[in-house]
Amino acid sequence: MGDLLNRPNVRLPLILALLLGVGCRYNIGVLDSYLEFVLAHQESDGGFPYRPAEGSVQESTAFCLLALDGWSRAAGAIERGLSYLLSLQTMTGGWLLFRNDTRSSAYATALSLLVLKRLGREQNRDRIERAIRFLENARHYVRDETLDEDVWGWSDRTYIGAEPTAAAALALKHFNALPAHRAQEAERFFQDTACASGGWTYGYPVDREERRGGYPQRALLVPQLHLTALVLLGMQDKKEEFQGHLKVIQEQSPQSYCPLSLSLSALALDCYRLDNRAIVERLNKVMAEDRQVSRVVFYNALGALAELTKNGRNPLCLDR
Repeated sequence: MGDLLNRPNVRLPLILALLLGVGCRYNIGVLDSYLEFVLAHQESDGGFPYRPAEGSVQESTAFCLLALDGWSRAAGAIERGLSYLLSLQTMTGGWLLFRNDTRSSAYATALSLLVLKRLGREQNRDRIERAIRFLENARHYVRDETLDEDVWGWSDRTYIGAEPTAAAALALKHFNALPAHRAQEAERFFQDTACASGGWTYGYPVDREERRGGYPQRALLVPQLHLTALVLLGMQDKKEEFQGHLKVIQEQSPQSYCPLSLSLSALALDCYRLDNRAIVERLNKVMAEDRQVSRVVFYNALGALAELTKNGRNPLCLDR
C-alpha cells in the first residue's frame, strides 16, 4: 500500500479527492452559516440576544425564530425559544420587549404574533386571541395636532410612530384581524407622514424646530431606509398606493451598510414581487467583510431571512 501511495499518478488524484471531500463537508452555504451562528448563541433561558452573551431580548428572539423555522437542526432550539417568548406575554395580552420591562409594547406584540402565525399556532390559540385583542383595543398612545390618527405607539403614553404602526398593521393583517377603521387610519397616517422625496422617517417629515440665523426653519427630513421598508411591509396589500415609495429602497440600498435596513428592504421587495437579489448580495457582502457586524446574532438572523427569499420563503409576506 505504501508503494502504491508513492506513485504520483495515484497520490495526486487521491489528495484531490480528499480535499474535495473536506470542502464539501465544511464549505457550508451562506444561509447555513447564518443559522449556525444564531443557533450557537442561544441563551440558557431559550431566548436570543442582540450580541453574544448580552442576554435574551424579545425582538432578537422573534427574528431568530422566524429565521430558524423549517431548519431541521433547530427543532429543540425553536421549542426553547418559543418558551422564552411566551414568558414575556403579560396579563393584558401584550408582550414585553425584555424581561424586566414594565409596559406591554405594540411592536413586541406584533412581532410575537408573526412568530406564532408560523410556529405553535394551534397550541397557543388563546394567547394569540389575547394578543390580537390587545392590538385591536390599544388606544393609549399620545397624539397631537399634527399627528392625530388612531394608530400605534411603542407602549402606553408614548407617541404614535411608524415602526409600531407598521408592525401592528402587518401582524393583524396576517390574522385578518385589522379593524377597517384602524386600517384606514394607518393608511392615512403613512400618507400624512411620508417624506417629500418618498419613504418615511421618525415622526413628522418636516423639522419645524430647526433654527438658522436665529429664525425657525422648515427643514425637510430625509427618509430612513429600514423605516421605509417596514412601512412597505405593513402596507403590502396596498401595492398600488404605496409602490412609489419603493424608489427609496432602490436608491438607498446600494450605499447601505446596515443589515437591518438591507434585510427589511430585501423582504419588502420580495413581497412586492420585485427582484431583490442585488440587495441580498450586498447584505451578504457587508456581513462577510465587517467582522463587528458579522458577530451580531440579530444581524445573522436578518441575513438568514433575506437568504430565505431565494427559496420562495418569506414569513412576512401576506400571501404565503
